[in-house]
Amino acid sequence: MSSIHGLDMRQRGTANSTNTFFRSIGMTLGVTIYGTIQNHLLMNELEKALPMMKQFNPSGDTRVLLSKEARAHIPPEVLQKIIHALADSIATMFAWAIIPVAIAVVLIFFMGPARLTDQFSQSKKAHP
Repeated sequence: MSSIHGLDMRQRGTANSTNTFFRSIGMTLGVTIYGTIQNHLLMNELEKALPMMKQFNPSGDTRVLLSKEARAHIPPEVLQKIIHALADSIATMFAWAIIPVAIAVVLIFFMGPARLTDQFSQSKKAHP
């Protein structure tokens, strides 16, 4: 609401839809970027924990580790290393996600004390 506060009533629909569009683009890019970071971190952790991992999975597709059939064929000590690597990569990825949140909080403080008014009183002022 504060992003459209200073706009005329006729422009608010366009501003609102533009805001929604860019939010959708941001979510799409965010999922892609953080998914790539997490996959890269997981592959690095797996290579450290299991140096022979690269010869079994040269494509880097880690989704195979989530299937029950594949997990049944993995020895328990190796499976523990894989689970630990997955947990570490997820935790590190969420730590990276704190950066844009911190930036957003700082930017919120710079928005100023914009006061929201109800639409009825604003439209009454515009069209007496």
